[in-house]
Formats: sequence, C-alpha cells, structure tokens
Amino acid sequence: MKNNRFVTRLKRKAIASTVASVCLVPQAHSAEIPAPLRVGEAVFNDRAIAPDEASNTAAGGAMVLTVSQAPTEWTRKMEREFRRLALEEARGLLSSNQMARLEELSRWRNQLEQPRTTEEVLSQLKRDRLLEKIAEALREYVQFQEDADKKKLGSR
Repeated sequence: MKNNRFVTRLKRKAIASTVASVCLVPQAHSAEIPAPLRVGEAVFNDRAIAPDEASNTAAGGAMVLTVSQAPTEWTRKMEREFRRLALEEARGLLSSNQMARLEELSRWRNQLEQPRTTEEVLSQLKRDRLLEKIAEALREYVQFQEDADKKKLGSR
C-alpha cells in the first residue's frame, strides 16, 4: 500500500513538472524537452572513475580522459583478474591503480552476474529516504535531550 503511494507521488510530480515545462516553452519551439530530474536524486547504472590527477593531464595543462566501453559479459579472464586483485587487497599489497581496477571489476561483476531489478533499485531508494528520516529524527531527539539537560542544570 505504501509502495503504491510512493509510485503515485512520483508519477504526480513527474506529470506536474512535464506539464509546467510544456506550458513554459514558446509555441514555435520544436526541440525535444529532456525529462526533468529532481534535485538531489539520480540513479546511475555505471560510474566513471577518473584517473589520478597526475596521470590525466597532457602537455599544456589539457585534461585527458580515456573512456572504455563496459563489457557485456563476465569472462573467465576477468574472474581470474578479479580474484588475483582481491587476494592482493587482502594481503594489503595493492597500488592505487590496482585498487581502481579492482573496484571497476567488482562493479562490472555485480552488474553482469546479478544485475539489480527495478524493484531492488526502488526499494534501495525508499530505504535510503527512510534512513535519512530516522537520522534526522535521532538528531532532533539528541538536541531535545541536550536542551532538557541544560535546563535541569540551570535550574539547580
């Protein structure tokens, strides 16, 4: 029931923002309007990891960023490299480049071996919001208790 309310609110806000953007665009404007994003909320399938600052600058101070295409299947070679790097990490022998590669392989492994379903992603978003609300309530409670203790000490 609560999940349905969440989806309904999400749809309602998406429709409202779409209608508002359509109404605000001039009638002669024919460009396609991109879907609006709520501030502070984004879901990413993949993350780009930039190399160290020293390795991504070329002569003249220009920044060089190399982007490689993500694999479509998890291979035995990737599994062997992942396990080798994981063992080296357990021994504490990884360099920063090897650590970045291990993180990349780990992310690819999670995506290709057991990709998250839409329900899992929505559940994680809901869990994160609830944890934020709990943390805020806990902060308010601690502040309330501190104020009450100050009043007790002040009245003595």
